[in-house]
Amino acid sequence: KTLIGVKSNLKTEVNAQQKTLLGESDWCVIRKADKGTAIPSNIQTWRDAIRTKGDAMVSAIDGAADTDAVEALFVVYEDDGKTVKSGILYDWPTLDE
Repeated sequence: KTLIGVKSNLKTEVNAQQKTLLGESDWCVIRKADKGTAIPSNIQTWRDAIRTKGDAMVSAIDGAADTDAVEALFVVYEDDGKTVKSGILYDWPTLDE
């Protein structure tokens, strides 16, 4: 039962982070709806990538069979602090300017 609670909390956190990230560019979506101004392609691509990555994170959480599998989901970086060595959680795409 503890694993279920952990997984539920992780999915809630992923969804909250996704909402926050998408919120940064919601103004483009509102502007498109209000004035018909196109969403810049880099922003649309990034928004799509955020959704795809969020879905992948939730699927990975759902698929984790035990505590060790959940632990393995967390991102581990190489010594350079930038290169992801393993894991998926919270490694969100960045917006290309």
